[in-house]
Amino acid sequence: MSSKSILVVDDEEGVRASLAANLELEGYEAVEASDGVEAVAAFRRRPFDLVITDVRMPKMNGVEAFREMKRVRPEVPVVMMTAFATEGLLEDALVEGAFAVVYKPFPMRQIFRLVAEGVRRPAVLVAGAGAAELAAALSARGLRARAAGDLAGAAEAAGDDVDVCVLDLDAGAGALAAQAALGRRGRPVSLIAVASEAPPESIHRFMSGGGYACLRRPHPLGELVRAVARARGDAAKS
Repeated sequence: MSSKSILVVDDEEGVRASLAANLELEGYEAVEASDGVEAVAAFRRRPFDLVITDVRMPKMNGVEAFREMKRVRPEVPVVMMTAFATEGLLEDALVEGAFAVVYKPFPMRQIFRLVAEGVRRPAVLVAGAGAAELAAALSARGLRARAAGDLAGAAEAAGDDVDVCVLDLDAGAGALAAQAALGRRGRPVSLIAVASEAPPESIHRFMSGGGYACLRRPHPLGELVRAVARARGDAAKS
């Protein structure tokens, strides 16, 4: 089986070369690009399984490059790197469907875990009321997503490819039972709740039970897409 190909984009030669070398030691094929223009040209020439790009670069920044790549192959996961805790450009990429974000300096194991997850193209499972519509909206942003309208079957529907699950917390005990069932699975899943009528005690139980985030309806779709990306980046830290 051929190795997975990773495009590494950073204007800092030391960071770029170190990251590429470490990925090759892990068995990946790593191709380097020093800015967004070079990255987009490489991306148009050949398929890559995943892209890792810095946000701030000359000529074309990482977000502009991300957008160009999404136009060519929207399904390819793109991991954003930044050294800035607050980054407006980064937020734009996250709401538009970037796979995850990592903050410099980062432990190499976090990148390894993200790359291993990203190349297998994990899915987001949406469970509860309006699941089909929300899953379709996530898919339109370039995320793999599927629906499980029945909360009771969420754990069964979350196969080995699911790394994030979105639960309708307005279902109350049903959502919390689904959370518990998902928590008993061997493979960890980041849990995000959406709610409009759920009481504070349900939200507290969800978060104290290992929930990653709870979004109040009506929330912009971009807020959920961003939460998925941040959940993936944080999960890779553990």
